[in-house]
Amino acid sequence: TTMPGGMASFQMKTHSASHFNLNARRNVYATRHVRITTVSAAKGFGGASSSSSSDKASLKKGSGSEELKASILKELGDELSPKLENSSIFLVGMMGSGKSTVGRVLAEALNYTFVDADDTVEQVAGKSIPEVFADEGEEAFRELETACLREISSYVRCVVATGGGAAVRDTNWANMRVGVSVYLEGDAPLLAARALADGGSAARPMLKTDDPEVADEAKRLADLLATRRSRYELADVKVSIAAGKGKDDSKGASPEEVARRIMVGMRDAMEDKLRDDEARRLKNEARMEQEGLPDGFTRTDYKIRPME
Repeated sequence: TTMPGGMASFQMKTHSASHFNLNARRNVYATRHVRITTVSAAKGFGGASSSSSSDKASLKKGSGSEELKASILKELGDELSPKLENSSIFLVGMMGSGKSTVGRVLAEALNYTFVDADDTVEQVAGKSIPEVFADEGEEAFRELETACLREISSYVRCVVATGGGAAVRDTNWANMRVGVSVYLEGDAPLLAARALADGGSAARPMLKTDDPEVADEAKRLADLLATRRSRYELADVKVSIAAGKGKDDSKGASPEEVARRIMVGMRDAMEDKLRDDEARRLKNEARMEQEGLPDGFTRTDYKIRPME
């Protein structure tokens, strides 16, 4: 795929490509996933009660070992992966929400390929994102980001960590709708602490500003979050990255716990959809039996047309 500005052709950089077929383009699946409410921080590794056997395992054994966490995630992944029908997963959210770190954990649990959209942009551009901003400006970066997302969305079985601003563009949402979108939600102080600990504005050009009233990077991030929040809320599933009530939230939940919440959220969303579909089917059958008419018609709508 030729990128804007005559840039080099696209070559996907994968986290684990052993099972990934670059020629296997995505099919359009009929299954859609519904949006659900936030998967809260009240459940999880060492947390309160949960509904699935995978969740209960962490509570029953009372251990926080890495081996146990990996086992719980793998069990959830094995349960969920067939239900996804090869659909890719797109993680959206602000800088500092942990999309890349969580994405790698989630991809391993589902036996998916992890793709970092920002890394892909840098690979195609041949320079770092701060350099793209400095040399060509934000608009050029956004165009390249959209082109990369369009290409990435044509592949199956990927967990994709998108850039913090990707959710702003409608075009990007159109590309992400081929799969399941997940919003990693966190409050501004937690996001700022994480982002600033990871290089601040030197690594994240959107934290830079010439406005003297917004010189503080944490304030800049809070303003960006307020502007973008409604766009992130368009995701199919929303998951909190907070550590949880009564816990130290200075760093938020672990990547393993956030990955667990994502899988529980997607599983519950698909189960809700199946229940809704079944209820709709039974309602239609009852109406058809009562009225004796084709599905979707009422007596006022239904008219017998004469033969021509």
